[in-house]
Amino acid sequence: MNMSKRTVFYIAAVSICAALLSGALFLLSPAIQPTEIRAVFWMAAIGLFVNILTFRLPRGGTASIAFIPFLAAAILVPSWIA
Repeated sequence: MNMSKRTVFYIAAVSICAALLSGALFLLSPAIQPTEIRAVFWMAAIGLFVNILTFRLPRGGTASIAFIPFLAAAILVPSWIA
């Protein structure tokens, strides 16, 4: 697979921004509750399971709805752990 330089730059920029913002959230509020850990754990487990359930798209592509549990974890537990 050959990705263009713009694609690699975009992926790197998004990854760096995500890491920096996660660190900023940790600095703002490092304490987390056990219920938050459980909620994020179960949403991540559901997301990993759903990632296996891909569906076929036209022209031979595949897709997944695995982002939905991950997005739900970030909405339900708005802290650095999500």
